[in-house]
Amino acid sequence: MKNIISEMFSFIKEEQTKDSYLRSLGIDGDDLHYMGSGEFGTAYTIGETGKVLKITSSKSEYDIAKSIVGEDIPSVAKIYHADIVNDDYYIIVELLDQDSEIENLFSQLMGALDDIGYSIADLPGTDLEDDLKITSDDELTKFAEEITDIYSTLIRMGVQAPDISAENLGYDNKGNLKIFDVDDIAMHR
Repeated sequence: MKNIISEMFSFIKEEQTKDSYLRSLGIDGDDLHYMGSGEFGTAYTIGETGKVLKITSSKSEYDIAKSIVGEDIPSVAKIYHADIVNDDYYIIVELLDQDSEIENLFSQLMGALDDIGYSIADLPGTDLEDDLKITSDDELTKFAEEITDIYSTLIRMGVQAPDISAENLGYDNKGNLKIFDVDDIAMHR
């Protein structure tokens, strides 16, 4: 019986610690709105701040987030904060808009690459108009150029095989396409 009470107290204390930690960051629990869960964690929007709180169990994601906190890296969602609370990793990241058009454009780009036996890794140095038959005034051209920028940025960061997919892309508040899934970046470093 004593062990059960001890476990219950530990759980309550842990929850209070998380709440007090969030309050220390100026985040009220009422400001958090559930976005979704994945294999390693859960994401919440933080009120109207344009930021997302991700609580994850992935140390690799935390390590990469911590290493780029506050940096303005083109093509990568900005990381505002990364910390450890109890056994969880708290990461505050820029909120990106996952426009439904991203999936359509990504699918078109992958189809054009497939047609000539290319992959995203082949985009840098590819002539979009001649090789992919994408015209310069095409919306797909801008998207392909942004994907190329994202890929090149990740390679410069030391990412071995960037996992770029429609699911981990979004637009910032200025309309720039960025990758936001830091765990995917971390897994390939």
